[in-house]
Amino acid sequence: MSLATLHTKAMALRARVDGLPIAIAARVTGVDRALAASMATWIRMHREEGEPLGSTPDHFVAGGAAPCFALLRIASDRPGTFYGAIIATFCLPILIALRWVL
Repeated sequence: MSLATLHTKAMALRARVDGLPIAIAARVTGVDRALAASMATWIRMHREEGEPLGSTPDHFVAGGAAPCFALLRIASDRPGTFYGAIIATFCLPILIALRWVL
């Protein structure tokens, strides 16, 4: 396996991992994945420029898009909290069921 192949595979893996919060937030909130991707791009663009987020576009905070935007902001600002909450969401019912059984 050449170095170029490893680099290509690593970049593809990075793209999938970077898209994971977008897919999770879109699925949980029922928002179109393209809208969630545009939200993540907007957040990332303002983070890279080092400026405060300022006024948010209206279509990001209207209706069902607001929870998706909030999840993506949490994923951007505090990734540990985001992934911890996702894991806890799946573990809590299992722990409760084990508590009743044992």
